[in-house]
Amino acid sequence: MNTANIIAIVAAVVSFGSMCAAIASAATARNNARIVKEAKEQAKQAALLERRTEAIGHIRQAIRDVNGYRNPGSSNIRKAMEFSGLTFGREVQEALNRAESKARLLTSKPDQRKEREFQDTLDGLGKELQALLEQMNREAALSDER
Repeated sequence: MNTANIIAIVAAVVSFGSMCAAIASAATARNNARIVKEAKEQAKQAALLERRTEAIGHIRQAIRDVNGYRNPGSSNIRKAMEFSGLTFGREVQEALNRAESKARLLTSKPDQRKEREFQDTLDGLGKELQALLEQMNREAALSDER
């Protein structure tokens, strides 16, 4: 074997090694991109989870207020609306708006309310809030499974 053949063989081996390194680097980069995408999704879910938890907590407090026949003011419902703005679907937003309107009716002009009408509205609000809480829990559970 002459020197030219040895140089050609060494160059071929070095080229083959470089090609293997490039393939391994591409595979690693692809895997890293997948990991970054998953981490980004997990961070987004964590941020949503915190807001969902806050919103659900406020609805639970509103239910306790209604069930305890305390002033069912709309402040907890409004707080739930603030926290659920970007985290729950349109149906939840609409249900929150309806519940907040009902709660506002219960707190406005107490001297003009009839007791039976008040009780019916309060009971209806309690049922609405309970259904809303169940829907929010379902939506939150579905998004956690993704």
